[in-house]
Amino acid sequence: MEIRSYARSHLVNAWRRKPSLLEVYEVAALVRVTERTVRRWITDGNLAAVDKGFKGALVPKSSLIDFMCGELPDDDDQDLIEIDDKDDLADKTGRI
Repeated sequence: MEIRSYARSHLVNAWRRKPSLLEVYEVAALVRVTERTVRRWITDGNLAAVDKGFKGALVPKSSLIDFMCGELPDDDDQDLIEIDDKDDLADKTGRI
């Protein structure tokens, strides 16, 4: 197998294993920027995210893809979910 195709398949498989909602630090690591930059993108409305209250935000993978491809999120983004409390967050995302 060619090295380039192996690397591509490895990256694709790694991306598929990622949860559908990413922590700010995960987004920062993926796109090689600081967490502060990711939080600024979210605050500015350029990157759609689910607010976890004082614990930060979760970014849907689809929002990250749209952002990186130059598409701004719609107001009617279907990936955004409403989270009422910590238990609700765990139920909807598999994370605490």
